[in-house]
Amino acid sequence: MYRTAEPGSQIKKLAVDLGVPPEALRGWIRQAEAEAGERDDRLTTDERTEPVALRRENVQLKRANDVLRTASAFFAVYFGNCTSPPPPTTAGAVPGRSRANAGAAMPS
Repeated sequence: MYRTAEPGSQIKKLAVDLGVPPEALRGWIRQAEAEAGERDDRLTTDERTEPVALRRENVQLKRANDVLRTASAFFAVYFGNCTSPPPPTTAGAVPGRSRANAGAAMPS
């Protein structure tokens, strides 16, 4: 409909009919053309949202790496793979005994 010899006037006319600014309608048309693969000068919606999703995933992976690094250091110390002493346990807890069998006698 807008692809005539005078697309600018058609877009203005259609924008008035729709009650939107002509530049907004022109932007929507360009984006629709990009989504359809008719334009190479604009990114599609998927191409614009991909970097955001990748940044979010990167933050999550960095958090997971920090947790794993901390756990690795803790277990290295706890199981004697380091020269420093193990970290203190929770109050009253004995290594190798869970709360479920806290009252049971320790095997010799």
